[in-house]
Order: sequence, then structure tokens, then C-alpha cells
Amino acid sequence: MINIYDIARNENLLPKLVKVGEYKVERKITSENDTLIDFIHNTMKVNQYDNEHLYLISMDMYDRALGVFLLSIGTYKECKTSKRNIAECLVLSGARHFIVIHNHPDGALSLSEGDEQFARSMEELAELLEIEFIGSFVITNDGIICNGMDKPIKFKRR
Repeated sequence: MINIYDIARNENLLPKLVKVGEYKVERKITSENDTLIDFIHNTMKVNQYDNEHLYLISMDMYDRALGVFLLSIGTYKECKTSKRNIAECLVLSGARHFIVIHNHPDGALSLSEGDEQFARSMEELAELLEIEFIGSFVITNDGIICNGMDKPIKFKRR
């Protein structure tokens, strides 16, 4: 099971994690295997939205998913968040590694200039926080691509 979190404020206005849901999974989710791709595509179903949705998956020191955060819902062509918001999620969840994911509702299976700039800003944030940034994934109905990938991974229709 992987928890879905949001951040709220306690009575002293300090940030805290709040569990808002969960994904039921049979195998552990790591960045090193196909379970991550299957989880993003078939469990989270990020590719089904008409507007861009931006998610963060925080991971522990053993590269296992700790939790999922919905960072932002945007328009059909862009989605924004702040580095501060991402840093807060990472620190509060105790992350040692992280992945960010968003969809392209128009089906473009390529990284835009904005996507590449966002990935660079995540690398800078990761260096500052001393948390490993694994990658920024873009998902469509047909496949997934990550910064650093030579070519997209195509999905098989189920």
C-alpha cells in the first residue's frame, strides 16, 4: 500500500502530513523496475486527465515509495508549483529520493522546454536538500518519457 498525502497545518500552524487516501499495490514500487511504470500508468492513471496533473513520489533510502503527493492541477497545456512546496513534501515525508510525474493531455510524448527547465530546477533543489532526484516523468496514453531517456517507453494496450 502506498499512501497519498497532503500537507496541512496543526493548531500551532506548523506543517504536517495528512493521509488523504491510498493506492493498493501488490509489489513494492521502486525506480529501478517496471513496477514504477505500471504504477504510474495503471494505478495512478495519470494519463486519463484532461488537464495536466503534477505529482511527487517520495522514496526512502532503499528506493521504496513512501508516499504520493498531488502538487498541482493545471490547464490542458501547463501545470505549475513552487520549489518550496516540493521541498516541504520531501522533508516532511523523510524522502531520500524522489520522482515527479505529470501528464500531457494533448498526447505529446516529448519533453517541452518548460519540462526540461522544471527538471533542471528539481536537480538544483535535490542538490540543496541532499535528496536524490531520480527523474521527471511525462506520461500520455501511449507511453512515458523521462529526462535523460533517449526514447519513450511505449505502453501496451490492456
